[in-house]
Amino acid sequence: MKINDKYISILAFFLLMLFASSEAYTQSGFVFAGGDYDNGSTFSIGQMFYNNQKTADYYINEGLQQSFLYHGVDSVVVLDSEIPYEYRPHYFINQVGDTTLYLLPTYGIDSLVAVTLYSVVCPLDTTATAGYSRYTHPVTLLQPMVYPIGSHEVSVRNNAPVEFPVGETTIVRWVFRVGNHSTTSCNQQVVILFPPCDETVNPTDADGNLYHAVRVGYHCWTKENLRSTHYDDGLGTPIPVALIYKADMYPDTVENLNRYGRLYSWYSAVNIPENDNVTQPIVNPTGYVQGLCPQGWRLPTPADINSINGIAGVEGLRADTLWIIPGNNVTGFSALPAGIYLNGQFMNLRGNTYFCTYNSQAIVPNTTRTHVGHLTYACPDILMLQCEKRDAVSVRCIKE
Repeated sequence: MKINDKYISILAFFLLMLFASSEAYTQSGFVFAGGDYDNGSTFSIGQMFYNNQKTADYYINEGLQQSFLYHGVDSVVVLDSEIPYEYRPHYFINQVGDTTLYLLPTYGIDSLVAVTLYSVVCPLDTTATAGYSRYTHPVTLLQPMVYPIGSHEVSVRNNAPVEFPVGETTIVRWVFRVGNHSTTSCNQQVVILFPPCDETVNPTDADGNLYHAVRVGYHCWTKENLRSTHYDDGLGTPIPVALIYKADMYPDTVENLNRYGRLYSWYSAVNIPENDNVTQPIVNPTGYVQGLCPQGWRLPTPADINSINGIAGVEGLRADTLWIIPGNNVTGFSALPAGIYLNGQFMNLRGNTYFCTYNSQAIVPNTTRTHVGHLTYACPDILMLQCEKRDAVSVRCIKE
């Protein structure tokens, strides 16, 4: 048996130590041979006598059938790392290769001591990667090994939760008990990692525009506002309302597009005909709407927008440039003051930005209004505002 710090072995053994004869003898089938003490008494180590042993001159009366033998019974459960194990003061159980040696105290002439030693292999630490937008993640834990295999005397329990928090390390405590007195325990680390959201995750839209990704909270967001003019549906379907900010103060549409992306109506964002308040957007198997987002990405909900507000506030979400009052952008979200297209006019560039959301209220028949996330230089929190579905705002996407 290989010994390491994570193993617990269960071993059963019996030992008979006696002081009965002046002759030395060797017991057949034992893991360790007998011999003489200096004072002439004999000893044996490893197993007890199963049959009477006979010398040339007399019988040594010892064995299970002898009613006068002292018979002590005990059981212990230990971690593999604790072997050699001190069973009683100054008496140890040790492992040498595949052989287990037992050295236990005697209780006098013809003493018999029966001991069962259980040991377990503590489970290895576990690392798992969660799915996108998951707060918790289920894990099938590696189980401890109990030796001898098949032993049912040792109870095993742990304090593991049903699902483990993402982005954290959870310590699972395993407790092993045999009988009502011998208990040992060990710890297992369970680490749940966030899925990738870095330079390896660079979505492109149907026009070939490349976007970067940034993790804010539990979600992986596009770091730039969308600027596609076609849906990523494999058909090259044009997006009806995909506007570039243009006003007398900011007439450079090329610069505005490169900086701020495009502004989309809610209808265009969720991919239904303009001014159609009856048709419902296509909801994917996860319950979200892809809309004009790249494949594998979705539109945020109002709850998604609110969740990033509580991380660092608007100041931590705003970019450190272009705003009337720049943010500190500690989240890396890099929100830019892209303005809005409202009542036929472009307005609020450099001072405000608005993000499209999808929720169930927005698809109620004959409802013309929807919710947008509003960030401004003058308020420390994200505001959830209602605006007309025909108004055009920026779009950020979340990884599925």
